[in-house]
Amino acid sequence: QVTAITFVALGTSLPDTFASKQAIEEEEYADAAVGNVTGSNSVNVFLGLGLPWVIASIYYNAKGECYIVPSGTLSFSVTVFTILAAVCIMCLLALRVVQGGEIGGKYRYFFAALFCFMWVLYILISALNAYGHLPQFPGTENRCPCDCKNRGILPWARAPADVEGSCIAAGCAVP
Repeated sequence: QVTAITFVALGTSLPDTFASKQAIEEEEYADAAVGNVTGSNSVNVFLGLGLPWVIASIYYNAKGECYIVPSGTLSFSVTVFTILAAVCIMCLLALRVVQGGEIGGKYRYFFAALFCFMWVLYILISALNAYGHLPQFPGTENRCPCDCKNRGILPWARAPADVEGSCIAAGCAVP
């Protein structure tokens, strides 16, 4: 998981970074650069996550099995990301009010350093959580996916049912 939010994310985002830099240099307004970032991220989120989930769900449903992937530390990482993204948006709005634009100006080095710091902070907090050094959100611990027990579950997520019908998996039990 930590590899995904660092190396894989860098590999997919660095080309967008250079494209945004080029757009900033060639355009009068920052719209192309900001549009490139938001467009790229929306494709990553909506197509990069949504399309494989839809295809897998249709595939396993056709086989009569459930497609369940335990969330792990996803909710924690998304919450940290959302908070830091909200701070970023507030900074961009403040820059628009103070200097009339989002990019450049006399505060450019401060905000560039702040945004880089927020990325490092996100990785640090998410990694600490992934390795168990920070507590999970209540109700987000890995639970046994029992809502599909009669339809079959993916072999790696399957847990045997005991005599009362409870779902038991390694380290978790859900009635």
